[in-house]
Amino acid sequence: MVLEAVNYRLADNAFTERTVEDALSDFFSSDGKAYMVSGYFHISGYRKLKEDIENFLKRKPENQLIVIVGTEHDQFSATIAYDLWQMEKEIGKGKILLKKYEGSFLHTKHYLLVGPKPQIILGSANISEDGLTRNLELVMHYISEDENDPIVALHKSWFEMLVEASEELTEEDLEVYRRLRLPVVNVELFELLRELKVKPNVFMSKLQSPDPYPIYRLNLLSWVLDSEDTTRTTIVVKSRIKEMPHQIIAASKAYKNLSYNRFYFLADEVGLGKTFEAGIVLKQLLISGKVKRALIIVKASSMSDWKEVLQLFFEFPLVMSSSKKYDLKRNGFDDDSVWGYSNIIICSHHMFRNSIENIKKHKWDLLILDEAHVVKNHQSQIHQLVKSFKVPYKLFLTATPVQNKEREFFNIIDCLQPGFLGSWEIYR
Repeated sequence: MVLEAVNYRLADNAFTERTVEDALSDFFSSDGKAYMVSGYFHISGYRKLKEDIENFLKRKPENQLIVIVGTEHDQFSATIAYDLWQMEKEIGKGKILLKKYEGSFLHTKHYLLVGPKPQIILGSANISEDGLTRNLELVMHYISEDENDPIVALHKSWFEMLVEASEELTEEDLEVYRRLRLPVVNVELFELLRELKVKPNVFMSKLQSPDPYPIYRLNLLSWVLDSEDTTRTTIVVKSRIKEMPHQIIAASKAYKNLSYNRFYFLADEVGLGKTFEAGIVLKQLLISGKVKRALIIVKASSMSDWKEVLQLFFEFPLVMSSSKKYDLKRNGFDDDSVWGYSNIIICSHHMFRNSIENIKKHKWDLLILDEAHVVKNHQSQIHQLVKSFKVPYKLFLTATPVQNKEREFFNIIDCLQPGFLGSWEIYR
């Protein structure tokens, strides 16, 4: 199956009530000596902070800004340096100090204000437009009323050591930030690399040249997904989908757990969009190459809804297998051929039970079971069939993981991953 990726973008799975931009705005509203270190300090982020920085420096004579930057070509912008130097000329000499650190790769995001009202900001968002306003990766904003606060003193000592180990940034040093070290002449690809914070020289070896741009993008997404760590997940979202924080969080957790544990139980409440969440997870698994064929089992009355969501919002080439065999014949299929016709097939619980032998003749990578409480009775046929269905990945969805008895929850989990909770006797 060929996936067209140019209509997709990235959404992060971390959401908080305050953005890094909010915190830095408060940061520059106080007075003192401000230290800034950011793994990547881009012009888009500087433009959003410039007014706050300028007001901070003009407000009191003793206010000072110290910026320490890394020396990789994409970590800083020469335009920022020239603008800050010009600002210093207008405000007063000694108000701004730009330093470069040539030691190990400088990737921290750390801000310290030393003064009457000290502040510390830690996060994982770079100073870029997305990092400040969209990624929402504010980890800590510490505000103290004591300028002798021991916590502040600890951070101050670290910054003083970093400043001492750094050298003053000169105009000659800015040449490195002007170079475009990318062997692919494609602005869109370069912007995507910057968006993912991937070094071009690291990634280019992963590509099959001369792939067309959509293939570059797919390969890039696939490589990033495979190389991500266990604590964060970047997910691919169809551009026409409105980003709902709870759906992004749920989908990213599901994808991460499926990647490492091969099973996941998603039990969001009614109305929160489990179909959309499952669609995001499915798209993610397809793009990463972990899944090629998926069987989606839903109740008969929901089949058309699932088809509409997956085709309209995710553009999946799929087949909806009717719950009635005569409908298959009317559409030119028989009960055997339909299961191999498409890489993504939606069928009803009833059709799954009746066609299990033909379904098993084909290879499947992912089973998605909607209304998973249908397997709550461990003695039922559907429970036994789903439990014994061999597939690398299983995703169960339901809004009612427990309806009447605790044993029902155990049965659902035991169907999803046999033995995961031990025996019923041990579990209870």
